[in-house]
Amino acid sequence: MSEPGYLRMGELARRTGASPELLRAWERRYGLLRPTRSHGGFRLYTAAAASPPLQAAARELAGALDRFDEEQAHAVLDRLLAAYRIETILRDLLVPYLHDLGERWAHGEVSVAQEHFASNLLRGRLLGLARGWGQGHGPAAVLACLASSMTLG
Repeated sequence: MSEPGYLRMGELARRTGASPELLRAWERRYGLLRPTRSHGGFRLYTAAAASPPLQAAARELAGALDRFDEEQAHAVLDRLLAAYRIETILRDLLVPYLHDLGERWAHGEVSVAQEHFASNLLRGRLLGLARGWGQGHGPAAVLACLASSMTLG
């Protein structure tokens, strides 16, 4: 049982989508995480430890895509895919980013070129990852985007 206000390693791993081994490596190599210890010696993390690495990567990816920096965008995606499960990346980073991108486009904050660049780069990466997904044994999912009802004037 964790002390109030703290998460144990397993819960932090579940919330971030990063494996316990990766979290320990981040702690050891980069000092990215600084847990306290329980009386039994277990690592204890604040709830705030669950999001900063992914949030920082999200900002870095968004900046690269906004600047048409293909090389940097792919480098960020490579690091994310090495560190997190695809479900975590999709749920916590890519879907929110694409929603925000659509909103920014609708409000004239990004150009059509920026929206197309980002959407196509991410689509290409996801298509590459999806090869062979149809051969799985679990339930199937259908992903789709509805056409916008907006008219361009």
